[in-house]
Amino acid sequence: MIIRRATAADIEAIADVHVQAWHEAYPDLLPRSEIEARPLAVRIGQWQNTLTALDRPTFVAEQDGVVQGFVSGGTILWSGLATDGEVSAIYLLEAIKRRGIGRTLLTTMLGELRLRGCNSAGLRVLTDNMAARRFYEAMGGRAGDTRSDRRANLCSTRSPTSGTI
Repeated sequence: MIIRRATAADIEAIADVHVQAWHEAYPDLLPRSEIEARPLAVRIGQWQNTLTALDRPTFVAEQDGVVQGFVSGGTILWSGLATDGEVSAIYLLEAIKRRGIGRTLLTTMLGELRLRGCNSAGLRVLTDNMAARRFYEAMGGRAGDTRSDRRANLCSTRSPTSGTI
């Protein structure tokens, strides 16, 4: 498995992983309509915007030339975290989970944020996403306060990945 900085050539592959990962991770956590509201075309548009923003580093996990996971982040954009950096997205295909790849992606992102002057980083995770919460806790994260997402009637928690990075 290779971890490398994403490029514009990765847009469709990242979008494809994003869509598939949502279908794999959220069927019991999100209404089906929320999952279906983000098809490949929507994710491609999102990743075109993200990968052209120089302040939003993104890294991919690639095996045999195929992107199978990614992480993206930067300074706080929308999450309302009490940190100066955020991990805005980290997704892996189910087939590669529990092999240390998520840990490597997250560690790579935290290192990049540190290089960019961030002293702390956080992320948002669905309150009921226990697998993800256990992962972040194993990485040294701690749960923060919760907020409701009015768009989908969901509850998420602010979970700093660490107090300092």
